[in-house]
Amino acid sequence: MGACQFNTGGLPETGEECQDADLDGYGVGADCLGPDCDDASAGCTTDCTTDANDNGVRDCDEACVDGDGDGYGQGADCLGVDCDDSVPACNSDCLSDDNINGVRDCDEDCVDPDRDGYGEGADCRGADCEEGNPLCNADCLGDDNHNGVRDCDEDCVDDDGDGYGEGADCLGADCDDTAVTCVDDCLTDDNHNGARDCDEECFDPDLDGYGEGPDCLGPDCDPASELCNVSCVDADHDNQYDCMDACVDLDRDGYGTGSGCTAADCDDTSYFCTVSCTDLDSNGVPDCRQGLLCSDADGDGYGTGTACRGADCDDTSITCNTGCVADNNNNGVRDCDEDCIDADRDGYGIGAECNGTDCNPTERFCWSGCVDLDLDGMCTESGDEELVLNVVAGKPLLVHTGDVCYPSGSPNCYDWDEAVDGQWGTTWYVQTNPSTVLVADLGTVHTLIAFRYLVSWDARETYGTGAQLTISVSTDNTEWTPVDERTVTRYQMMDFQVSTPVSARYIRFAWTGSQGAAWNGWGHVYEFQAFGY
Repeated sequence: MGACQFNTGGLPETGEECQDADLDGYGVGADCLGPDCDDASAGCTTDCTTDANDNGVRDCDEACVDGDGDGYGQGADCLGVDCDDSVPACNSDCLSDDNINGVRDCDEDCVDPDRDGYGEGADCRGADCEEGNPLCNADCLGDDNHNGVRDCDEDCVDDDGDGYGEGADCLGADCDDTAVTCVDDCLTDDNHNGARDCDEECFDPDLDGYGEGPDCLGPDCDPASELCNVSCVDADHDNQYDCMDACVDLDRDGYGTGSGCTAADCDDTSYFCTVSCTDLDSNGVPDCRQGLLCSDADGDGYGTGTACRGADCDDTSITCNTGCVADNNNNGVRDCDEDCIDADRDGYGIGAECNGTDCNPTERFCWSGCVDLDLDGMCTESGDEELVLNVVAGKPLLVHTGDVCYPSGSPNCYDWDEAVDGQWGTTWYVQTNPSTVLVADLGTVHTLIAFRYLVSWDARETYGTGAQLTISVSTDNTEWTPVDERTVTRYQMMDFQVSTPVSARYIRFAWTGSQGAAWNGWGHVYEFQAFGY
């Protein structure tokens, strides 16, 4: 009888205790690594169902098992082993934190060790050409100055050599680094002539040919009025420059120089001499000064006699006649003897009609306290001035009533925003009858210490009453507190400081006037400014 053969079930005998058809070490037998879930596939051993990629192919059948699709995972065809197969950005390094911000670099959208905004990632401003140097990022080669030093290594990159540019050592940012005269303002065109002020050789807001610059005819004594340029005197002491006065009348008889006078005055030093100054007896004294029942030494029409306008309390002074005692500013000088000695025309100087004394009589924008209102750094004489801003410039206007269009169809129509644009050469045409009201919203509560406004009114003092101007402030646009009230009769620039700083978010400019017999109630608001911090 022959030997009995062992039944292997059709599998080859290996001589070992492991039946393994795909030779992957997994199969049936004590010497196998373990049971094989698919002994026909060498890649499938213990897990024959998982599809981590959700691509319809068992992971064990793929050459690279990659859960997050970044090319890293498990398998011979992977780029490498994945340290976190759930985050595509994290594969070969899941620990580094170069920014030291507690977040893995691979979890960030911008890896930026020097924190200049440039680095690696979708949220970076761009690639960093020199990581580790926050000054050098987008351009590590540029040398615009041609000085042999990379621009990114310099503390001030200044192409036009005006001291303004990019860098810590610059005087400030340069709005145009190709023009030495354009530094911090490259847009303003006060002349409205289409050329930037910084490009012009003559800065002339009122277009009279006078202003600042080598191409001007000369300096302008009043840059807000085209009528006044070389002379801004007030010979007849009526608070109106003669250059814009409709009637310059020294002796106050209604006769003088200008279209607003009754007629030309043949002797503007005598109230009694107007249209006829004949000297029939040839004694050198006009007949109009002789034979009068009025003894008037100073020619103001006041003196002794029935023909005088009245008694003269001081017949040696043409300005003192009916009131020789009043001293409203309590400075020991009669008001009638005072005017306002104001060299820089800022409203402050020496005299009863000044708003106060001037701490710097040569600088128009430096007045009581020497605050630097125009921010030009020129009010530094005392060394302790307070830097303040025009907080109303460019702010939105909640209310603007009294708008007019003059002349009709011109570009000067309803330009209420020009009242707070910070420019003296622009104007808002208004009708003060019945009223003009402007309410500005400063955005937040400010501490206000001073106000300035330049206005003119067409209804002159001779023909009608003055226009009442009131400035009020509020924190809630409901309860208003007046801070200044005065009557405007002519072209006036006014400055005043409040006795105690006031808190306000809203400012109201209210102007009410009536139409005179020969003039309308129109006026001009050239500029309204409020200063504070």
